[in-house]
Amino acid sequence: MVILKLIFYLVCAITLAGLADYVFHWERWRKWIRYLVAAVLFVIGLELFQAAGGIIFNELGVPMPSWLRWLTEESD
Repeated sequence: MVILKLIFYLVCAITLAGLADYVFHWERWRKWIRYLVAAVLFVIGLELFQAAGGIIFNELGVPMPSWLRWLTEESD
């Protein structure tokens, strides 16, 4: 089930990134609307990609590389 959730998050993230690119280059809407919608879709895609990374390192037990450890350290 964890693998299915990982695959679902990755597929959604890639789909949203493609949709953001499509909206960004679409000529029907005004520029500022296209940029805003593309930015929102891109940020949602990044959040899904981050959730997929959390599944890999937390739920699947893959050891985190040393260069990524500073992301999980809590600052005082």
